[in-house]
Amino acid sequence: PGMHNLDSLARRINKWGSAPPRTVILVDNGDVVVPLRLEGMRSADEIPVDFYGEIAFHFAPKQAADFVTNLFKARTELRWEEVSDILLSEVRQAVETMCNTSSIEDLIKDPQRRLRFEDQLQETLGQALERYGMALVRVASAEFTGKEYEELRAKAGDLELKARGIEFQQRMRELVSGERMHELKNEQDLNEYVAQLAQEKQIGDRQRDHEFAR
Repeated sequence: PGMHNLDSLARRINKWGSAPPRTVILVDNGDVVVPLRLEGMRSADEIPVDFYGEIAFHFAPKQAADFVTNLFKARTELRWEEVSDILLSEVRQAVETMCNTSSIEDLIKDPQRRLRFEDQLQETLGQALERYGMALVRVASAEFTGKEYEELRAKAGDLELKARGIEFQQRMRELVSGERMHELKNEQDLNEYVAQLAQEKQIGDRQRDHEFAR
């Protein structure tokens, strides 16, 4: 980490004397958010459904060997957007299984089912990213979409809002009792996390502030 000119960097890389040729891979190791899109799936009642999600992750320096061996391989460059395509194959089965075993009504109105899906997605992505030398920060968003799905969701109205509220409340309880709280460095981090969660669950400011205070 840090700033270097090419001469000083070369000396650091070859500081053991007449070293053999070496390869340097420059990596942005800040948090990265990439989209995941899957189309053409069907619910248990044969309604077309698409999936859109966003995940936040970062490079894990201690697992650099896994990154080079399993992901970077013989490339000369790897864009983080390409990682999104690689991860799609990892999550496709989990998403398709969720769709195939759930009716549209389940996907819209059942908060527990959606929360279980988020947890499964988090576990699947966490394992995949670990193999590739990266660490999952969080599933930033996970939503089913599609024309017919959105039409039915609009008709659900208040039931959809109540389901979102339940999801938000449960995630807030998990935040207090889980490891995630220990990862937050200060109150600003906590505020940002809760604001992002409320945005994903489409929660109004009043309910967000109420849950935050609790």
